[in-house]
Amino acid sequence: MMTTNSTPTRLTPLHHTHIAMGARMSEIGGWLLPASYGNAEQEAMALGETVGICDVTGSAILRVKSKQLESDIPLGRLTHGAGLTQARLTDEELLIIGSSTIVEQWQAYAAAKSDSSPHVIDLTSGFASFRIAGPKSRDLLAAMTDIDLRDRTMPNLSCAQAGFAGVHGTLLRIDVGSTLAYDLLVSREFGEYFWHTALGSLRLGVVNPIGCEAMEIIAGSSK
Repeated sequence: MMTTNSTPTRLTPLHHTHIAMGARMSEIGGWLLPASYGNAEQEAMALGETVGICDVTGSAILRVKSKQLESDIPLGRLTHGAGLTQARLTDEELLIIGSSTIVEQWQAYAAAKSDSSPHVIDLTSGFASFRIAGPKSRDLLAAMTDIDLRDRTMPNLSCAQAGFAGVHGTLLRIDVGSTLAYDLLVSREFGEYFWHTALGSLRLGVVNPIGCEAMEIIAGSSK
């Protein structure tokens, strides 16, 4: 079930695009996000057959850098659960995605360290985040990047940095049950460009804009 706050304070870089497309907006964690573009059940059904793209901007995003990074996550892999994602991008860099409370937790952690403290950078306002899910999601991404997306090179719970339609992005594969799914982070200023490029990357009717409610339906059916 979606959790809401009483005073939304932030808009995603695609807010006006979602409104123009007829989205019904909902307050989620202090952000206004598209709940659906008409009928969430129909969106979920379409996603199950093709591919859907959902604007999920709003989670806190931190980059933790240290030459002595303490992490048991292998390079190019990630952990995901209990609302927290940790992705090992390089030997000295960890990407943290989750609730806003993680900002204070990691800053407190860094402050408690000695001279080798990790450098924690809050990137929350600098990114647009998209969830791309469905059996055709790999086809959508393959139309925009050269990286190998096959299971043997990018299995579930793995991550990569690459260009997507000419824009640098961070790709996290986080399947939703049996549904193939990816999260992609791009710089905020390229959010709208990526959205429209993704919608037009395959033939008409294959890539569908979906709201957060459809993703909840998919997640619920996968349990």
